Amino acid sequence: MRKNGGFAGKRDLRQGKGLSLFALADVPPIVTPNMPPLPPASGALRARRLALFAASLCLWTASCDDGSASAADGSNGGGAASSTVDEADLDRRIRDLVTAVSPLMPEATAMQERDYYERRRDTLKRDRQAGPALAQKALDAYHDRPDAIREVRAALLDVAAHGLPEKTRPILVELVTTFGEELGLRKSAAQILGKTSPETAVELFEPIIVETELTETYPPQDALLMSWLEASKEIGHDPTDALCDISTNARQQDISRNLAIKALGEVPSERGRQALELVMVESGGNHMSRRYAAQSLQKTLPNDDLCELLSRVFDNESDVGFQQFLASMLEDNCR
Repeated sequence: MRKNGGFAGKRDLRQGKGLSLFALADVPPIVTPNMPPLPPASGALRARRLALFAASLCLWTASCDDGSASAADGSNGGGAASSTVDEADLDRRIRDLVTAVSPLMPEATAMQERDYYERRRDTLKRDRQAGPALAQKALDAYHDRPDAIREVRAALLDVAAHGLPEKTRPILVELVTTFGEELGLRKSAAQILGKTSPETAVELFEPIIVETELTETYPPQDALLMSWLEASKEIGHDPTDALCDISTNARQQDISRNLAIKALGEVPSERGRQALELVMVESGGNHMSRRYAAQSLQKTLPNDDLCELLSRVFDNESDVGFQQFLASMLEDNCR
């Protein structure tokens, strides 16, 4: 039982090697060269040694078992303690999120602003991927803080929708379609819905973005259009028809028309080409819209067809400024 002149029992126990209590009780005492040997242990002495070893061993192994169990289930003292730790960690993360998205003071320096936007971006990215436990905590915090600033409420909804999309979806839909809440929060709700529930966003937003009446009761049209475009791309929905309707409708807001015209340059189609040509030759149309239409046609048409179209429009153009723009395009593409 000695290894290198010492007692190996404790190391053997930690390594899982079995040693009987009787073997421990029979361990001979250590004898130094100047010490006379002790007489053999009597039966009573042997029993006392056995009792002492047994008591010590029980205490030592019990503490090891408790530590092993705690390490195995990741807790300190059972499920109640683990639950407390988890709740405390979730509360801390919600506090960190609120701090990260709360705006800086107006006198913040450029470096502080840079650090703020980086911290905000990194915190949201991390918490969006944290799972349903933090998402539920964020959703609870959203309901518990109706007077919080817009940035905080939007961030809480953002985290909740990524971890619990089905549970958060009705709240986002109501924010988009119901007049009354702060406009910035409704705009954020539209963006979040497009990212976390794209099918719902496409179905809900398409009739709204094509419509030109009562648009003031909804979030900004350009925000809805951008969210709808991203959601359409995500689920493979063809946006051509709606984009053509928006592009050629002079009653649409200029910002929405221009977004639709640019988007048509990314989805080539015959109907899209016709819509872009119609916009480009509008005699009283918005100059920027006409230029965006020409640039989108440049992306979607074969070069010969593009040059023929630009030459024809150039010859019939009465606006000197747009004619100069067409001349520049002809020089760059049709030499």
